[in-house]
Amino acid sequence: MPRKKKKHKLITCPSCGYSFAPTQIEPIKTWHLVSPMPDKQGRITVTIMAVWECPQCGRKIRGTMSKIKVGEDSERKVDRTQMLIDELTRHERISLYDLSQKFKFGIDTIRMAVKYLIEKGLVKGRVENDVFIKE
Repeated sequence: MPRKKKKHKLITCPSCGYSFAPTQIEPIKTWHLVSPMPDKQGRITVTIMAVWECPQCGRKIRGTMSKIKVGEDSERKVDRTQMLIDELTRHERISLYDLSQKFKFGIDTIRMAVKYLIEKGLVKGRVENDVFIKE
């Protein structure tokens, strides 16, 4: 599914109705708001708020200047399944506990994922005593 193009919302003056883009007029003041909870990918949303002065009537208008997503997965290009496959094929023996620490998942989740990859034939090996052994 293609990504949506980001549109800059127009800031509209409530008293005179004049509209402008947030980057069109220099703001008087800016500040940051940080979201308290990350999204599904673990990214934190930082909202940059601003105050502008309407060029027509002089009223001060408060609004959102921009939003930025920052965090661990914001620039991820390889999915975690491929990273797990690469990690399993790189080592002759690796502990599932070490994998769970590296990928920040529970050991049961890693165990199920490794067994799934073995069943599908994406990696060659076996799991013995929570250790993946490459074949």
